[in-house]
Parts: sequence; C-alpha cells; structure tokens
Amino acid sequence: MIYSKVRTYLKARIAAVDSDFKEHKDAFNDDNIAKTGFNKAYHILYSVPSISKSDYLIDSEIEVIVKFFFRGYRDTQAALDDSMDLVNSVALDCGSLENLSAFRVTDDFPIQYCNPTGQVPEPLENNDNSIIVTLNLNMSVLQTLC
Repeated sequence: MIYSKVRTYLKARIAAVDSDFKEHKDAFNDDNIAKTGFNKAYHILYSVPSISKSDYLIDSEIEVIVKFFFRGYRDTQAALDDSMDLVNSVALDCGSLENLSAFRVTDDFPIQYCNPTGQVPEPLENNDNSIIVTLNLNMSVLQTLC
C-alpha cells in the first residue's frame, strides 16, 4: 500500500511541474524505453524500506530513484542545463511542505517527508546527445497498526 501512495504522490508532483512527462511503466527495466517516447519520460524505482516500529505506528523509510530521460539536441550544454533545472524543479516540488500537507489530507498513510538527496546527470550509453538525470529521494511513510 505504501508504494502505490508514493508513486501516486510522485506522479502528481511531476505532472504539476511539467504535464508533458510520461511514466515508463516497466517494473524494473528502463533500458527498453521506445525512441519515440524517450523525451520527457521517467521511471520510478524503490529500495527495500527500512522499517521502525513504535506502539501503534510503523515508519517506513524508502529510498526512491526517479530517472528522467531527455532526447538529445545539438546544443548539449543547454540541454543539460535545461534538464537539470527541470529535475530540480521536480525535486523542490516533491519536497514542498505545502504539497506534502495537501497530500496527507487525502491519504490514510501519510508521507511524512520527501527529501531530495541527489541529482546526477549522465549521457545515454549509446547516444551522448541524450541525457538521463537520476533524482534520489528519501521518503518516510507512516502506517498505523490499529
């Protein structure tokens, strides 16, 4: 249940920044994105959560990796700057206390925080004009035992 909530939140935040983004829905593999759907695609992958328990609560801390894909252009330096700025906007929007609070109101399993922990650009393996920007997020989701 917590993973679908995290995905729902992230998809909403990404769409709020740029509605042109489309999710690549393969569970594990991001190497098979079609060339026609490569630009402004993203892929979400989770780590195994670390779980802490108190009397009536379970706090699941999840590392989330979101890869953003951008088609190459002639001016790769401008494309890199633009893609990094866009992913940074997503990171700020995901971590916004206002957005987290609004999502908590609609959710039985509230996301406590969403902290961006890194943003790394790299060229596509077989095409250095295309860019992948990996955004790392640390998220915490509370669940009740009652």
